Amino acid sequence: MSYLEVQDEIVARVREIPHVDVFEGQMDDAEFTELLTDSNQIRPFITLAFGGLIDPRRSVKGIVGVRQNSQDTTLVIRAVASTDRTSRQVMQLVLDKLVGFVPTDCGEITPALFGGTGQVSSLGNPTRFASVQALRFLINSPFTTVTA
Repeated sequence: MSYLEVQDEIVARVREIPHVDVFEGQMDDAEFTELLTDSNQIRPFITLAFGGLIDPRRSVKGIVGVRQNSQDTTLVIRAVASTDRTSRQVMQLVLDKLVGFVPTDCGEITPALFGGTGQVSSLGNPTRFASVQALRFLINSPFTTVTA
């Protein structure tokens, strides 16, 4: 399975979370943030940013050549909402879906690199809070050709 197909599998799993929009990479500036009925709060959303492939630690490398070796990769998640607590609640929903999940032809998804302390943006109205978390996993033979 190619890295792109693995990404699609992970995105589909996160999209199972109800009442939360999911964007790949980042939310487009032209995208309208939905306000919840009878409140001044935005509908929470999630962005998923997949990292590039890097060589894994030595114990994971094989002897079949670089195109067949496993590769290590990361995924950075941002859960954005109108309150800090809501952003952390949405992040927990994502972590419940992904930590321990084993995508096809991959290793288990685990926390990695950093646990973000969060972000606040008051550029728009209402203020937006974001919880940030990085995850990592190994992908086996990420250069597999996608067949149409």
